[in-house]
Order: sequence, then C-alpha cells, then structure tokens
Amino acid sequence: MKFRNLLKILSLAAAIGAAAADGGGNLIRNGTFSKPCRLPGIPHEWEVQRPNTKGGETETKLDGGGFLLYFTGPEYVDQIRIKQSLKLEPGKVYEFQYDYRSRLDAGLKADATFWGTGVFMRSWWQVPSEKWTTVRGLFAMADNVDGNVILTLQNRSRIKLWYRNIILKPTELAKEDIPKLIPEFKVHSVESDDVFILPDTKKKSADFIVNGFSDENLKKFRIEADYYPTPERMVRCRVAGRNIFVPMSAVPDGESTLIGKLYSKADNALIATAQVRLQRVMKLPAGVDFSTPADVRLEDGRKFFPVGIYAGNGWNFSPAELVKNGFNVIHTYATNRRDVDKGDEEGRARNLKLLDDARKLGARVMVQLPHDYTEKAGESARLPHWLDVYKDHPALFGYYVDETRSIKNTPYPVIKAAYDAVRRHDPAHKWFSYEGPDPNLRDSMDAIIYGVTGPEAVKLCMLNLGPDKPVIHCYGQKDFMAQSATSLDYNQSNFVMPVIWGARGIFYFTYSNLRDRKVNPRCAELKPRVLDTARRFGEISQSIVAGDPLPKWSDTVKTTGKLEYKAFADQGACYIFCGVAADKETGGTLTFTPPAGKRLRDVLNDRPYPNTGELKLELSPGQARIIEVK
Repeated sequence: MKFRNLLKILSLAAAIGAAAADGGGNLIRNGTFSKPCRLPGIPHEWEVQRPNTKGGETETKLDGGGFLLYFTGPEYVDQIRIKQSLKLEPGKVYEFQYDYRSRLDAGLKADATFWGTGVFMRSWWQVPSEKWTTVRGLFAMADNVDGNVILTLQNRSRIKLWYRNIILKPTELAKEDIPKLIPEFKVHSVESDDVFILPDTKKKSADFIVNGFSDENLKKFRIEADYYPTPERMVRCRVAGRNIFVPMSAVPDGESTLIGKLYSKADNALIATAQVRLQRVMKLPAGVDFSTPADVRLEDGRKFFPVGIYAGNGWNFSPAELVKNGFNVIHTYATNRRDVDKGDEEGRARNLKLLDDARKLGARVMVQLPHDYTEKAGESARLPHWLDVYKDHPALFGYYVDETRSIKNTPYPVIKAAYDAVRRHDPAHKWFSYEGPDPNLRDSMDAIIYGVTGPEAVKLCMLNLGPDKPVIHCYGQKDFMAQSATSLDYNQSNFVMPVIWGARGIFYFTYSNLRDRKVNPRCAELKPRVLDTARRFGEISQSIVAGDPLPKWSDTVKTTGKLEYKAFADQGACYIFCGVAADKETGGTLTFTPPAGKRLRDVLNDRPYPNTGELKLELSPGQARIIEVK
C-alpha cells in the first residue's frame, strides 16, 4: 500500500513537471520575460529593487533570453533583485521552478526567495553553474495566513547571474508528501578534523557524508560535489554512495568551500544544495590554546554567562516573563533608530524604561547601534551623542551590530571607525558582532555571536579573531524560517553541545516564535520546549564560568562512541554536560562513579537519577543532557 502511494506521488510530481514545462497554469506573470519592457531594464510585470545599495553600482537587463543582474562595484554590495507580488492559497502545496546560470565563482551569493505569511521566508540559494540549470522545489502555505507573498530573484554579489523561465504552480500534494519527493540534504564532515584541518594531519582526504539519506533515495537522486580551493577554481570531487571525498592534496592553507548538489535522476533538475566551509591551518600561531575559550566579562571584570533572547521592541513584551524563564540578557531592536538626534522622546523613554525594568529584575539589556552611524562613511562621529543616552545605565550589557559585513558588505574601514568611536567613548561595554569569523574584523569586535554547530566553530573564531574573543551561540532560525516546533531534544542540544564545544553564552532567536501564530503557527507547542529548557539551564548557567577545580571522582567519567562531554564545578556541585551531535550516525554512552551520598539530577528534564554506584547514560544523535552531582 505504501509503495502504491509513493508511485502515485511520483507520477503526480512528473505530471506537474510536464505541465510546468508546457507553460499552462503558471501563476507567475511573464515568467519567460518575453513581454516587452515597460521601462529600460525592467521586465513587464516585474519590479526592480536595489535596497540598501548606498550608491553601489549595479547592472540589470534582459540578456540572451534571461535577466542579468549583478553588482559592478566593490562597495556596499547588498541586494539587487526583481520581484513580483502574489496571492497564494492557505494550506496549499506549490511547486516552484526556475532556470539560472552564473559565472563559475564560489563568491556567488544569490537566492530566489518567497517572503510573507505562511512561507515567511523560503529560499533556494544558487551555487555556481556555467550552464543553464533548472531548480525545482516544493513548499506548503500554512493554514492560518492571508496568502500574500512576494517572490524575489536576487543577487548579492559581483558575480554575473542570469534567471529565466520562472514557474509557480499549485499542486494536489499534501504537506506530508514534500519530504518524500524532495528529501532533506545535509552534508556533514565525518570528523571535525575534516573541516578544521591542523598541521599534523595524516589524512589523504577530507571526508564528508550525506546523513539520513536512504538507499531508496540513492536510486532516485544523484549526488555531486564541487570543491573550490579558491573562489574561481573548481575541483570535481569523488562521490561514492552517500560519501564525498576531497583530496587533501587540493586543500590549501586558509578557507575553502565544498558544495554538495542533489539532482533528480528523472529530469536532471537541481533539487537541493549544501555548502561546507573548510579551514586548513598549515602553521598554528604562537600562543593559541584551543582548550581555553574566552569568557564574557562584565564591566567590573566578573565572569558572566549570558542567556539571552531576541525579544523585539522594548514596549511589546514582558521583561518579567523573560527573566522568570531564565533569560538574563534581553536583546532589543528599538535602539537602532536615531531617536536621540530625531527628538523621538517617546522612543527614547521606552528604551530607558526597558533598562529600568531590567535593572529591577536583575537582568541586562543589549542594545543595537544605529545602522546609519555604523554603516555609512563619516557618520561614526555622531555616535558619542547617541551613546550618552545609554552608556551609564547599570542594566546595559553592551552594544550589537548585525551582519554589517557578511550581508551588507559595509567597507572594513567604516566598521573599524564606528568600533573605535564606541570604544573611545564607552570603554566599559563590549561591542557584540553578528558575523562570521572574518579575520579582517579581528580588531572591530569584542565578542562574536555565531552559530556554534560543531567543535571546529569556536576554534575557527579563536584562530581568526584571536583567543580573547568570547563566542556566543545563537539558534532558533529554524523555528523562525521553517515555522516548525522543533523537538525538545533539539532545544536541549542547543543549550548543551555548544557549551561542550566552547561557546560561553546562548541566545535564542526570536521571542515571536513562542507567542505569535503568524510568525510560528506551532508556537503553543514550541514555547514550553524552549522556555522550560532555558529556565532550567539558567539556574546553573553561571557554574559554567565559575572556574572551581573538578573533584577527583570526575576522573571516572568514560565515554564510548560519538558521545562528547565537558565537566564544570561550582561550590561543591559538579555539572557534566554530555551529548551526541545531531549529524552523527551513531550514538554513544557515558559512565562514571559518583561518591556515595551524592544526589544526581537530570537538570534539563528536572528528574533524579539513582545513585547506585555507577551511572550509565546512553544517548542517540541529537540528544544531550546536563547531569548535576551535588
């Protein structure tokens, strides 16, 4: 029965593909760009947008049957796009298809994205392709939305990129059918030393695997992989089943890129892609000690482990509720407005009230620096006047900037000028940066907020940014973009594994996932999974940075398989963080012998373990625990 249903789904998908090629029923207006342009360089039925270009030069035009768009200048490369507004049906599954080609360069940053309620953001990222390539995907609209969406076809780079044959069609598929037709495609390193390669490696190849990919999928899909030692040079990798091999002889010093691609064998459409960054270190810098990650410190020098949440504007949430649930840092957006210069007394008063409320609750607030002052040349001189409003407040945790370089391509000297202006005027508070570990930003940040998804992440930050930069793990984007209610294991793992790997802070993105059905239709299901974990973690979080010596009995801790652990001691208590990374194919065990009379507790699930002389814990991939011995 199951086999007949699968055949029915595959036949339906083939019919949809055939209809799409026909052109009938396409919801995209002028998807072939065949109608005359109303204005030079703007296809009929489409709009051209250049948001946040700040004078960056762009070129857009119909060219050879497709639409060409790219940045011609090196500064302020942000987004150049064509867009079209659509009305889609709630609860419906849609097939999306388009062709593209580009210059063969791993510096390509481009995507086709639906924005709006229901899909909120559903993106297909382009990988370099000299030949016209057909991309096909499926997505479901949520039931509780109005269906208004905007499709944008974008380029965020100086690499020439062409689009053509844009097709969107409704299907009769159910949401549950999507993973049967387009399986999840994730490329993982077999070991951490396949992506963070140190000088003493003896490996002949850096090895990767497509995890969770069934033998049945291998019959229907083809895996290819391209390796870019440099952005403009490509090496085709050997692929055997689900395994990908990058020859170590081709891996240079520094950063390089592996791109995995999944094609349908039926029609050669590109179904999914995955990118992995490799970092090879031919010679370690003197004094680098990867075993001792930097801690966040407050103004008085005390070590502090921030447990934060992206809460929103300072007047549309309850700080008391957040603090009750374990968060000690509140991330607020409202302060990126130039309320000081514009005389926005109401906005400034709301921000200061948030700081006052946080002080009474014993929490801190991280405020955003104004975009104009940190992203425009010559504007940093206006920062001191703005800083004077906030810098002396006792609840101020520090300042942050979003992806000023990695997304907005703000020139490095502009970022450095703003950083120096803040440090001169307020040396007591840190500048937190949402960036990748770009070595050019080494002297333009005090700490980095970064997704710590493997043991190599903190090491890479320490190598590129210096060992004095604390790394804070942030997660929750999956809940935000996929509008899912991620599992309890997923949330617990995001509070445990990054700490094992060296993160010294955890931030969750975003509070709206937990309380707004328009942002996340499954918020009621997700909320207790996140908040229960945060609250219980928050109770013991400062023990991570306490620095007390470990008790002698901790030497009895032993592990097998893929389980990892790290122990911390604080005022007679010991906390064993342990888990198996979600990308591993097998689990592992942890055993230890606690002293008689000690109480054992599973912290995140708030339940006791019996102390019978030896504790043995078996965990599967994606599971993690904190064991309190007290």
